[in-house]
Amino acid sequence: MPIDTPYPSASAVTFSAEALGRGWFILFNFYMKELLSGIMIILLLNSCGNKNENDRDRFFLKGNIALGEKEYDDAKAYYSEAIKKDANFALAFNNRGIAHFDDGDEVSAISDYGMAVRIDPGFTDAYFNRANALISLARYNEAIEDLQKVVNTYQDSAYVHFALGLAYHGIGQNSKAKLSFNKSILLKPENAENYLNMAVVYYHDDSLNLADKMLEVGYEKDPSNVNYYNIKGLVLIKKELLNESLDVLNEGLSIVPDNAYLLNNRGYVYLQMDQLDKAEKDINESILQNPNNLWAYRNKGILSYRKEEYVKALRLFKRSVSKKEYVDDLNSYLGLSSLKTGATDDACKYLKMAHEKDEILGSNAYKTHCL
Repeated sequence: MPIDTPYPSASAVTFSAEALGRGWFILFNFYMKELLSGIMIILLLNSCGNKNENDRDRFFLKGNIALGEKEYDDAKAYYSEAIKKDANFALAFNNRGIAHFDDGDEVSAISDYGMAVRIDPGFTDAYFNRANALISLARYNEAIEDLQKVVNTYQDSAYVHFALGLAYHGIGQNSKAKLSFNKSILLKPENAENYLNMAVVYYHDDSLNLADKMLEVGYEKDPSNVNYYNIKGLVLIKKELLNESLDVLNEGLSIVPDNAYLLNNRGYVYLQMDQLDKAEKDINESILQNPNNLWAYRNKGILSYRKEEYVKALRLFKRSVSKKEYVDDLNSYLGLSSLKTGATDDACKYLKMAHEKDEILGSNAYKTHCL
């Protein structure tokens, strides 16, 4: 069952992406899900080849049909019936995992994929699917373990190397991420997402000229890819070219007016321009579109801090804290807000962490207030 089998179409999914951070999640949404759609269709065709010889296979086929129609509750019910008929039916566990994943339940998906590989330790696609779900939960080290099993079988799979690039970037191993994305580019040079994700890695390495070069190629490959505007906007923000960034983000929003990440990034640009009313409008709309975006709450916290609403700012910054992801300068803002509210001990705790993470804003405050 080759992982690089052509896939028929993309299916939509929403992950928690960081608008000012790891922008590759946005690309991961459609790029990896196209692959999963391909795997699903392969399993459907294989099942049809069994001629529905027993009840197990009949329930499995019904599950595949429901899954193809995005009737996830029905799909899960049919796969569960198939599993009742055969508790060692690895394909049914795998496909029920896909239904859980498509329905937004990554934890249940991981459990089902785990059952599939326990039943059939050679079930490479289930390892890949589990890695995909693990990446979506920022469990990158576990994902890498699964992907290393997959890559041994599918060394020429662009998708596997792409996923490895995401996972390595997630744990901050950008050198390995670049190698993986380069392999994906060599195997599928027509895919714009390869270049755009490589641009994100260069962005985090502060190699902004290289990021621009990758963005240019990605745009040439697919001018309709709205994520180009998001990443290009981030690069221009980091270059402190705020007017140019605003132009790019506006262009992206003219294509997708309700894109949460473009809205949040534009709100951040307005913050830097001291246009607080416009910033507030964009950031609030971004949160409305995606209530799980930690970076939007951080930006809303910065807005409150700028308004001297320090208690509210501290609450918003705390809402941005995650064990899974590091949000840029968050420790600095937590520390500064704590100072403003008179919580000196907490402030120095946060500022020390900022100092240890080389956050310039918090490191300077740490030296001034805590040493």
